[in-house]
Amino acid sequence: MARDNLVKAGRLEYVDLRLGDATEVIRTLPGPFDLVFFDADRTTAPDQLLLLLAKLSPRALILAENALSLQHVIVPVGKGLSAAFSAPT
Repeated sequence: MARDNLVKAGRLEYVDLRLGDATEVIRTLPGPFDLVFFDADRTTAPDQLLLLLAKLSPRALILAENALSLQHVIVPVGKGLSAAFSAPT
């Protein structure tokens, strides 16, 4: 479906589309990444996020899907630290 949507949008040539087990795919990616759209299930998300964090550029942006299923808190340290974690259902 992703490939079809990229073709329809005329953007397939700009995307390196990888198919397979996401955790294994992330292990093979060299990084660094400036932008990550993170959409993982609750079981594999922690491992995938740890793998990704090591591959982020210093000023990377992470966009996370299913944000309403995350616990989130702002810690008043310095200019503020945002911390989020997956909440059980």
